[in-house]
Amino acid sequence: MQRPLRFATIDLERHLADCLAARRDTYIASFGSEAGWAAEYGSESDYPAWLAARIAALPQACVHVWDGDRIIGQLEGRLRPGSDIATIHLVYLVPAYRGTGAAAWLIDYLIKVFEPLGVARLQLSVAPGNARAIAFYHKHGWALCAQSGKDPRVRLMERLLPATLH
Repeated sequence: MQRPLRFATIDLERHLADCLAARRDTYIASFGSEAGWAAEYGSESDYPAWLAARIAALPQACVHVWDGDRIIGQLEGRLRPGSDIATIHLVYLVPAYRGTGAAAWLIDYLIKVFEPLGVARLQLSVAPGNARAIAFYHKHGWALCAQSGKDPRVRLMERLLPATLH
């Protein structure tokens, strides 16, 4: 990558198809196939409205990642009400950018968004079968901490933010 990546709030009117493609690819990487994906994210789902609400609440935490004029990634996050935890719903890079170091920039971006808001911990869910993602998160300071209460197919990972490590 010659140019720095750019992070811009998701424009759902223009890029809903990109959002759905990122979710589909992540679902396949997590669960090995797209079986069940349509029920969760297909045209009948509430994903567009759900994402619109997340964007309205914290636009800097729901972004597309751009390299020049191409969307190469997507982040979706939110503050958990009444706590010092941010939930990261999606960390995504298109396949061509995986293994290039770009994913570390996405994590750095999330830290820069949430730390000034008083967040002490980032949490996300990962499928146990997604060994590549788990290895990446471990390398970047995340630890497995529990089975997800909402979805028994995934595990919860957590990363303390730098201000809480002192």
